Amino acid sequence: MPSSIIRARTVVTEPADRRNWRQIEDGAALQHDGVIAEIGPADELIAKHPGVPVLGSTHKVMLPGFVNAHHHIGLTPMQLGSPDMPLELWFVTRLVMRRIDLYLDTLYSAFEMIASGITTVQHLHGWVPGGPEAVEAGAGEVIRAYEDIGMRVSYSFAVRDQNRLVYRNDKEFTASLPAELRPALERHFARFGLSLADYGPLFEHLRATHLPQLQLESPIAQRDRTAQHVRETRHQHRDRSRRGRDQRRPRHVAGNAHGVTHAPGSGDGRRGHPEPGSGIAHGDHQAVPRPPPSAAISAPSRSARPPISC
Repeated sequence: MPSSIIRARTVVTEPADRRNWRQIEDGAALQHDGVIAEIGPADELIAKHPGVPVLGSTHKVMLPGFVNAHHHIGLTPMQLGSPDMPLELWFVTRLVMRRIDLYLDTLYSAFEMIASGITTVQHLHGWVPGGPEAVEAGAGEVIRAYEDIGMRVSYSFAVRDQNRLVYRNDKEFTASLPAELRPALERHFARFGLSLADYGPLFEHLRATHLPQLQLESPIAQRDRTAQHVRETRHQHRDRSRRGRDQRRPRHVAGNAHGVTHAPGSGDGRRGHPEPGSGIAHGDHQAVPRPPPSAAISAPSRSARPPISC
């Protein structure tokens, strides 16, 4: 991309605090190959770089790129044949969703996000059929799409080894069904070959492949220690149905997609309240004390590898 100076009547540069921001009147940004190299008063930047084309106008407001903090897919489940329904029934309808190319689907959503002003995304990847190699390949396709389009991304693969369809042991649930329905469910569950023990090596593989400059430890049993080690909060799904809230089991752990917010005995001891240092998604969010700020890990440019979170 050729270098250019983009000017605006007002350039919003950064937050001053939670309710105020810093801005430059009649400001501009200098970009080289799609990466912002300098921000300042328009007259100063134009004089400093006389041969660089000037875009924009004095009638615009320039904002930093937005952050999509919770993103899953490009084409929606509805577009893929899964109508919107209550949670447990919705999981069933997703059994008939069309299979799509993960790379192309991610590019599709990235185009939409960039057109909306989003330049950074937290991609929360759900289940991928197959064993560790298939999951690693699928994750690689998603990350490659963001690298090719130049978006900053934090990638996270959902940790889930149970309760894949309802809040009940998969085998027990299958055995409770009429005999004519069991084979279909058994085939469905058999498609997902990742065990809980596979997630640690999966994290290490993704980290070594896509973010080799970070030296992290990440056994799932020490999830909290890993989050503290990389100075990141944990992003997890909230209980989204009454059945899910009422049928929590000790094996549920924070971070399981569509599971409980925290394991029994953790957090502040009240139903639905997150642990310190964790983020929640979906559900009927309640006001809770904010966790201490953490330093975000993000790729500084399109040439850098995207961060991996677990």
